[in-house]
Amino acid sequence: MSTIVLLSSSPLRPSRLEAITTQTCRTLSDFGHRVRTIYLRDVPHSALMAGNDAHPRVRSTHRYLDGAETLVAVTPTYHLTASATLLGWLDLVPRATLTGLAVQAISIGTARSHAAGMDATLAAKLRRRAPASVLPGCFVDQEWLTDRADGWVPNELLTTRIAAAASAVSGAAAARTALAS
Repeated sequence: MSTIVLLSSSPLRPSRLEAITTQTCRTLSDFGHRVRTIYLRDVPHSALMAGNDAHPRVRSTHRYLDGAETLVAVTPTYHLTASATLLGWLDLVPRATLTGLAVQAISIGTARSHAAGMDATLAAKLRRRAPASVLPGCFVDQEWLTDRADGWVPNELLTTRIAAAASAVSGAAAARTALAS
């Protein structure tokens, strides 16, 4: 069983991003992975924006990556980049902690072109941080979620897209596990 860290930059609960994080966690668990989820909303944004890697909450999130094979970041992309909290957090992760991990971004937005920009920005930032591989990003249109009284509900297109992303993550995690043994 591989360990995958799911990093959610959702600032609110409930939200579309939260629904995608939940769907991704459920799908990765169905693939047989142990999933640890980091919610960046629980980390003081002042610490992330100030680059305070000594803050106890920031340091505790880095420990989630111990023993993980893959990091999956869920982020909004309503501009040509990932969320500031995600980028701030990545800047604070020690380079050695990311070394050897496979990383994938799942993004939500309204325009596919935003995801292409985010993919390029995030991939470039990650490559400088030395993960083993940066998997192709997965874009999810915000219209693929329906607002209901019990929260945001994903449609079939979204669940299919997340399942495809989870399959790629599973392959990368299995390859990493095989190399380690």
